Amino acid sequence: RTSDDSDTVYFVGCLPYYDVTFKKLGAEGVEIAQAVVRILNRLGIEPQVMADERCCGHDQLWEGEVETFRALAELNLERLRATGATRVVTACPECARTLKLDYPRFVGDHGLEVLHLSQLLEAELAAGRLELAPLPSPPGDPTATYQDPCRLGRHLGVYDPPRQVLAALGL
Repeated sequence: RTSDDSDTVYFVGCLPYYDVTFKKLGAEGVEIAQAVVRILNRLGIEPQVMADERCCGHDQLWEGEVETFRALAELNLERLRATGATRVVTACPECARTLKLDYPRFVGDHGLEVLHLSQLLEAELAAGRLELAPLPSPPGDPTATYQDPCRLGRHLGVYDPPRQVLAALGL
């Protein structure tokens, strides 16, 4: 379920393009995006999803295409402001970093709270508003390996929330 007036926008990022670009690999970008909406719904959030959202511009900025990045950032910020939302949630570490650090640096302060999905889930767990059932134990060692995305860990300092969510799942 989505809403036209929620205080939360789910910024989908490039996920819909994965289905086309990485079709031969079986990428499921749209399914991932839909799963994020279902997770937000379980938290009681019916997010706005912008039909006219564009790429956040992360790759363009990192490749030195600053003017292209600025154009994307200005377009997205105009559309984000038009939603009236105060919070943006994304499942993409690059989008989280770009929206939180690069947009204010290159196109001005937007006043929006930007959260990676793991931060929102961890906050809900800590507040007792979310309980996760442990995953069924696989045979053998139930150890999981988690690799910190650089943009989430080193760039935003977000290390504990993903680990807290994994721990709540019994990993």
